Amino acid sequence: MASADYLARALVLHRWLTALEPGLRLRVCCLDQTTCSVLSDMDLPGVTALPLDELEAFDPALREVRHRRTDWEYAMTLKPSLCRHALAQAGPGGVIAYVDADLGFFGDPAALVDELGEGAALLVPHRYPPEREWMAQAWGRFNAGTILLRRSAEADEALSWWRDRCLEWCHRVPEAGRWADQRYLDEWPRRWPGVGVVSHPGAGLAPWNGYRHELSCTDGAVLVDGRPLVFYHHQGLRLHRGPATLRRLGLLSTRYRLLPGRPSLVWRLEGKHSITPAEERLVWAPYLRALQRATAELRRVDPAVPKGFSESLEVAALRRLVRSLARRSRRNARRSARRVRKTLRRRSKRARRAFRNAVAGS
Repeated sequence: MASADYLARALVLHRWLTALEPGLRLRVCCLDQTTCSVLSDMDLPGVTALPLDELEAFDPALREVRHRRTDWEYAMTLKPSLCRHALAQAGPGGVIAYVDADLGFFGDPAALVDELGEGAALLVPHRYPPEREWMAQAWGRFNAGTILLRRSAEADEALSWWRDRCLEWCHRVPEAGRWADQRYLDEWPRRWPGVGVVSHPGAGLAPWNGYRHELSCTDGAVLVDGRPLVFYHHQGLRLHRGPATLRRLGLLSTRYRLLPGRPSLVWRLEGKHSITPAEERLVWAPYLRALQRATAELRRVDPAVPKGFSESLEVAALRRLVRSLARRSRRNARRSARRVRKTLRRRSKRARRAFRNAVAGS
């Protein structure tokens, strides 16, 4: 699933997957006409563009809820129907995988198929640490960015149930044990015995759990706790357009990192997650360089296509300046209030002292 904003990331996903698994077929659900047009022009080997109209024709109920969802919420609503569409085209016992466009595959995805075994479905846990259990309560135990499914009656039943729930409710704000399409997955292992959970530490590494693992590199292969990294979820990545000198001059916080080259990219992680130096060096640096090359490639196809950039650096710098001035103003206001209170207390003491003296003198 991809929009024009995620085309560069989808291109990196395709490049890395086909390098690991030549002959792999990738079906991309195009959320806008631009994505369909560019993918058709590029004619990437093994890539099939699935127009949104075709998916809505496969499941007409989607159109009925579209006007009640934001673009992001509607994209999440589509996911079960997209999986059903792909699984319907697989042969008996065939396996399909749904993957988000912002995944970076470093190791053989066959490791996931091995973990699926003869099961009906395979889910990837978030692996939140105990002190962040509230995240699992808010967003679910499993990440909906990667799901493996085997064509079977059990998988079809699970997908139909998931699709019905998403049509009923699929929104961005957590509510009564629900969040988007994701928290519904918590029910899968309880309802269907054929649903398994990935145990490989290299499957589903992400900013929210990377610091819990030891990353290393041996003979060019990235290892997680001594085992090959299969894929990393680059969730929360924000790219910014604008003069990189703003970063160099210190007008932006240290969360903004500069990637030199053409085009130069300034990037940051959204939210409260942070990455370790090993993560940045072994996982993020190669992914960002690949993203840089994909952006340049898309610009050669159509200069108007590369999107996916958040606010410009000028706006980010202005926002930082306004926040700094607001903090300074609040700090000065507090200092002024303290000075006024001290002055009033001194005057009150003098007034009481004068009154007592006057009473004693009379």
